[in-house]
Amino acid sequence: MLDVVREMPCAEDFEPWDTNVRKDFLRKWYHTRSKKVKTVSLEACMEDEDSGIHAVADPAAADFTEQVAGEDFCRRFKATLSPKDMAILELRVEGYGYQEIADKLGYKTHSAVVKRMEAIKRRFIQYEEEAGR
Repeated sequence: MLDVVREMPCAEDFEPWDTNVRKDFLRKWYHTRSKKVKTVSLEACMEDEDSGIHAVADPAAADFTEQVAGEDFCRRFKATLSPKDMAILELRVEGYGYQEIADKLGYKTHSAVVKRMEAIKRRFIQYEEEAGR
């Protein structure tokens, strides 16, 4: 094996470990230079009592007026979403996974769907604060 390495040496093979080339490679490989990347699941959002998502009335526990008000609030929020975001939200509510949604809607990876879900969550919380609920 040493003979082969000697025949075809690579410059990086003989460099000291603490070089900028190696550091950059490791940073890219382990994503240590990512900026504020955060994965959020719908389930985690629903379990978080402080997220504001619980302000919408539960149809099973609410009386008729609260149920109608909650449905109207959700309908008005959904009207603010783009068709692609609405499709993502509807498929997620139906129980599809991120990769399945990405395949159905033509995204290359599931991370795009995760990012869109995070954007939908932020828009919902902002919409809820603006509505004064």
